[in-house]
Amino acid sequence: MISYEASVTIDKDKTIDNIASMLSIVLKGFNFKSDTNDRFDEFPAFIATCDNAEFVLMSFPSDYESYGLEKEPDYFLLNFIFEIEEEKSKEYFECDFIKNLSTSTSCLTGFGQRDVSQELADYINKSGLIKCNISE
Repeated sequence: MISYEASVTIDKDKTIDNIASMLSIVLKGFNFKSDTNDRFDEFPAFIATCDNAEFVLMSFPSDYESYGLEKEPDYFLLNFIFEIEEEKSKEYFECDFIKNLSTSTSCLTGFGQRDVSQELADYINKSGLIKCNISE
């Protein structure tokens, strides 16, 4: 099994709804939908899944102070997780980002996942629609 993860920030220059719509265009085959099941409690979120791949776009709740933040963050969070059997092809995905994921072990995290945060940020930025950075 090959596992991937990524965590990036997206500039908060548009609403989370607009960013979710643009991500649905950029990440072809992934349709971001509002989290209506409160999976992330009071954190506004949009989720897009396909097979074992999932993207989660999150904002911060309006009471960000209760989470120890002095000011409202000026970014959204985008997290990505994906697991695939080594012998299974990624070619059936519409999204070029997933099709081109490396199987290199040079970017393994302590949990054995491949950190593809830089690749995700580069892919999104290449679209020119959204400004994306690697999470700190």
